[in-house]
Amino acid sequence: MEDGKESESIYLGIGSYLDEDGDTFLVYDWRAPVSSLYYDYSPGLAAYQTPDGEITGTMLLKRQFVIRDGERCGI
Repeated sequence: MEDGKESESIYLGIGSYLDEDGDTFLVYDWRAPVSSLYYDYSPGLAAYQTPDGEITGTMLLKRQFVIRDGERCGI
């Protein structure tokens, strides 16, 4: 998403989940600032606010997964 950097997949959920080292978000809480990308934008130019300022970039794809009992059952 961020200008000048490689593309990054961002996943939203009911809570935040980090990798085993606790360094990298695997899933962001739906209330996190980055989540506004999903709720406020369609694919194309997008931005979200952080404490350090605005992050801008291009959203390439937006989709919703349905997960039940630990299994993905729809997109």
